Amino acid sequence: CAITSIPSNGYLNGATVDNIELLTLNDSTFVLNKAKQVALKADLTHASTLDAHRAQVTITVVSNNTDYIINLDGTDYSHTSHSSSATSDGIASGLATAINGNAGFTAIAIGSGVYITKASSFNIHVSAAGVSAETMFVITTSTSNTSQLPLESKDGYVLKIVNSLDIDVDDMYLRFETDNGASTGRGQWFETTAPDIQYKFDELTMPHRLVSQADGTFTFEAISWDDRIVGDDNTNPVPSFVGGYIDHIFFYRNRLGFLSGQNVVLSKAADLFDFWNTTAQTATDDDPIDISVAGKKPVFLHYVQPTSVGLVLYSSVEQFLLTTDSDILSPKTAKVNTMSNYECDPSIEAVSLGISQAFISKTPLFTRLFELTDISTDTPPLMSDITNYVPELIPQSINTLKASPGLSLVSLGQTGGSTLYQYRFLNRSREERAVNSWYKWELTGTLLTQFFDNSTFYVVVANGTDVYVQSYDVTQANEQGFLSLPTGEKTDVCLDLFNINPHRTYDSSTEKTRIFLPYDSVTNSTLNVLVLEEFGSILTPTIAGSAGSQYVDVDGDYRGKDLIIGYGFTMTIDLPKLFRYSINNNNIENDDVSSLIIHRMKFKLGLSGPVDYKVSITGIDPFTKDVTVTLPQQYTLNNVNMQASSTHVVPIFQRNENLAVQIIGNTPFPVSLLGLDWEGKLNQR
Repeated sequence: CAITSIPSNGYLNGATVDNIELLTLNDSTFVLNKAKQVALKADLTHASTLDAHRAQVTITVVSNNTDYIINLDGTDYSHTSHSSSATSDGIASGLATAINGNAGFTAIAIGSGVYITKASSFNIHVSAAGVSAETMFVITTSTSNTSQLPLESKDGYVLKIVNSLDIDVDDMYLRFETDNGASTGRGQWFETTAPDIQYKFDELTMPHRLVSQADGTFTFEAISWDDRIVGDDNTNPVPSFVGGYIDHIFFYRNRLGFLSGQNVVLSKAADLFDFWNTTAQTATDDDPIDISVAGKKPVFLHYVQPTSVGLVLYSSVEQFLLTTDSDILSPKTAKVNTMSNYECDPSIEAVSLGISQAFISKTPLFTRLFELTDISTDTPPLMSDITNYVPELIPQSINTLKASPGLSLVSLGQTGGSTLYQYRFLNRSREERAVNSWYKWELTGTLLTQFFDNSTFYVVVANGTDVYVQSYDVTQANEQGFLSLPTGEKTDVCLDLFNINPHRTYDSSTEKTRIFLPYDSVTNSTLNVLVLEEFGSILTPTIAGSAGSQYVDVDGDYRGKDLIIGYGFTMTIDLPKLFRYSINNNNIENDDVSSLIIHRMKFKLGLSGPVDYKVSITGIDPFTKDVTVTLPQQYTLNNVNMQASSTHVVPIFQRNENLAVQIIGNTPFPVSLLGLDWEGKLNQR
């Protein structure tokens, strides 16, 4: 949408792409601006309902013909009870009348008590002639005896309960509320906040959210965060992120979490917008959690990743584990321990690989991907460098990392770049990984973002003014594919930005079919037109027309035929140097001492189309063996030229030390390499 003006206090005003972080829960997406300093509103508690200087006298024992005295600033105000049938209400009324007859004080009789106020502070003492001291008692702004709380008082009266004189963290505040909402009368005392303290988050400095509406639109709005309703800055302190910055937002064990500096803060359980304690009297299990981590070096937490044993907290130089020894995560049971000491990139979040976690660490020239396994509360985790096979493959400029545990796939890229670096693995057991493979993937444009959804990998790329959301099905086969064999196998075409049966017109005068592109052309890429009904013939016409209305012209009438257009790409596999090897105690040992002459190689392929084998021998020009057609009687007439399985024999006759072999697929058909064998002569000398 077009934003015509941005308010100066707008939450995202001035934010860069690196400052913004998103967290989606159900139909809401939380939007965090890491550069926004969190603040409280200037509003104060009880500012409009309190009498600053007040006291209440309560009469508990009634005696006939007795003087009841209230001393205010050294002056006695008294009332003598009736000689018979005296009542506490009558005594209170008489004392109020006596006090109101003098300037400076205001008194109100409330049942058996007298509520007294003055514009400035004052001293008060009470007594009753000839009776015990417990006959009358007085409360002002605080008391240590909750048994003296009157049953009738003024609505809004706030009283501090001092439990220990030397300790502030066990104090609490009570507020009187009348039963019928009247200004005075019978009521109850409820826990409340201290007077004149800040108690509201400034919602314009806190994370906002995008909410999906029923009509498909989204609303960007501030969140109504809960207010502090009990305690003071000692018994219910301000969350540690106030006055600072929120560096990460996450969801863990039904709590909304923030990282701020060296603190991890979790909201109330099942109440995502409440970061205040329930009561000042004790810590409850569902109260917020606010814990500071401590390490050997200055620590600033950047992101988290949950595990079955706790929450892993990542800083630039250390990793911590937030755990609990109880079934319930609460302020009383939560603890943070140092877990490991590895350097990791502060701006690229760690990802889960299912039973382990992976994170980025950078050198001045290259990027390394580390994996933490066997994370527990008792022993340090195990660490391995996943990129030790390809130490110089991934550049230092990588800034996005995504993973899919279900697909066993990790993808790294650079925003604004066109190359993805992906890692596929296969866990044979918890301790053994059967496959570790890295490869590069060139995009048809520059990367904006990438993500996984079930078995599909998505990237958003820009090509000029066009923006594409591209999907890649990374399962072994697609049962809904467009290429089908008589034996029932199906697969998709291997084209970027492929479009099925695009709009076309036929010109009978030129006998040409004009096929219109649904997008602008991609530079440095070749457009392919695949004709499924002509044995999968491939056309590579020249693109014409202007941006927004580009097309290609091909000879012949292709109306009513199944066509697929898209941009071709080349798959290249560089085989490693071949040795005879042996396996001892699960360790592979290559025989690099013996003399080995490779005679021929046999490649076993699954569902595949044409494939090239490029053989490079030191001192000799490379040659390529093209396997471009299926042999007669091995595919059905008028069907796509593919086989469900095949074996290709490539002659070599060269020493393994002088040999380099590439497998190349550069057509719209897949190439599925299942394995290979070699035959040769080994001389152990």
